[in-house]
Amino acid sequence: VPSSQYERFNAISKYNQWSMRSGDFPETKTDTKEFRMLVMGDSVVNGGPQTDQSLLATELLRPVLASQRSTPVVVANISCGSWGPPNLLAYVKKFGTFDADCAAIVLNHEDAADVPTFAPLGRDLPTRKPILALEEAVFRYIPLWLSDQTGAAAPTRSAEQLEKDTQTSLAALRELIDLLRSRNVKVVVVLHAAQSELEGQPKPGTLAIRSLLRDMTVPVVNDLNAMREAQRDGREPYRDDIHLLAGGQAVLAEMLHQAISEAR
Repeated sequence: VPSSQYERFNAISKYNQWSMRSGDFPETKTDTKEFRMLVMGDSVVNGGPQTDQSLLATELLRPVLASQRSTPVVVANISCGSWGPPNLLAYVKKFGTFDADCAAIVLNHEDAADVPTFAPLGRDLPTRKPILALEEAVFRYIPLWLSDQTGAAAPTRSAEQLEKDTQTSLAALRELIDLLRSRNVKVVVVLHAAQSELEGQPKPGTLAIRSLLRDMTVPVVNDLNAMREAQRDGREPYRDDIHLLAGGQAVLAEMLHQAISEAR
């Protein structure tokens, strides 16, 4: 919901008038020296309600850039839980690129086949605030906990459906990159490693994304080594296999900073 602020799990979430998890800023630059960066992704970039606004990678990056450049800086967090390339493409088509100088698209292996299902919103994507925290506990979190305890398997896609979704998602990613470039926005992809990839082989989705980016000559910043190093140093970056704790958001901020010099 645009122009909203929430407090959940003792963490603040703010959304501006463009439904970005960022502060407000004008649609176009008011200073020719201003630097604008779009950071686009899913719940990894968004952080979720568990992550306080001040701990997001995009919020950590902005003051660093402002001090280095001595110019106004906007780092726009364009993200939402469960989003994939088709969602990001739809956002840019609707809202534009906000005079951005560069865009960092943060992807993980699941994005290779992440397409909207257009199923009704509900438990996982609620459309209203609960009246009481107890209501949310009873109708949302206890069923999730019971599902985990019983080991109930999530629905799986057939090989045919997975291939169809992969083609749709990668086609949207290609169109998104082309659209950004057509509007003179430099593009770079930050490829976010799942925790299970740190000591193993890249997942098929990661390989599929890499192949497309290679064909399009899109520069890639891979966070695998940085996340592995953070984990070994005791700065636990992961909340689960994909999502990030505060330590992981700090690492992602470093990767986004590196991505600026790579974008083209």
